[in-house]
Amino acid sequence: MTLSKSQKFSLWACITKLRNATVLIAEICSFVAINTKYRRIENIIKFYTNLFSIKLGLVFQPSCYTNWLILSHAIYAQVKQLVILVTLICVYLHMNERNNKCIAIVEDDPSTLDVLKLIIENFGFEVVTAKDRKEFDLIVGQPDLFLLDNWIAGSYGHDICIELKRNASTASIPVILLSAASNLDAIANNCGADIFMNKPFDIDELEQNIQRLLA
Repeated sequence: MTLSKSQKFSLWACITKLRNATVLIAEICSFVAINTKYRRIENIIKFYTNLFSIKLGLVFQPSCYTNWLILSHAIYAQVKQLVILVTLICVYLHMNERNNKCIAIVEDDPSTLDVLKLIIENFGFEVVTAKDRKEFDLIVGQPDLFLLDNWIAGSYGHDICIELKRNASTASIPVILLSAASNLDAIANNCGADIFMNKPFDIDELEQNIQRLLA
């Protein structure tokens, strides 16, 4: 079969689209592989990739010019749909991660409380706050983690931690104890806190500790 100049150009264009589609699929799969929190969409991508491979196998005939054109446009359109689908699922999973994890901060200093709230929300978590024991007792539901300052109005963070760890319904909820006390390690050990951090604390270390406890 002899192709005209315009047909050769069209054939070159469709081959380029197929190549771009293949590269795009490979990049998406690579993205999923290195982002473990998005592993749930891996099967969806594999399904689409297999579907493309099947269509290539059925229609891949170098002598069939028309099939090349139809195939290139069809697959290119499907790849664009795949990108949209992956994007929407990733956004959905990200929103779920944000909405499913809640951290309770107990801190009596308003400025420190505001800063901690901003930092934790920036990590991607919901936040509930209390500035004293009375507000702590009013927290509705069970957060996924408690971030307790050791010195709070009307009580101590380590006393709250002891109560949490002795209560069967909250014993498994991780607690991070914050304080500028020099003997914070002993205090944390005595009250059963999962992690203690001295003030001023490192923000990256705080995020790492939270992620580790909630993993």
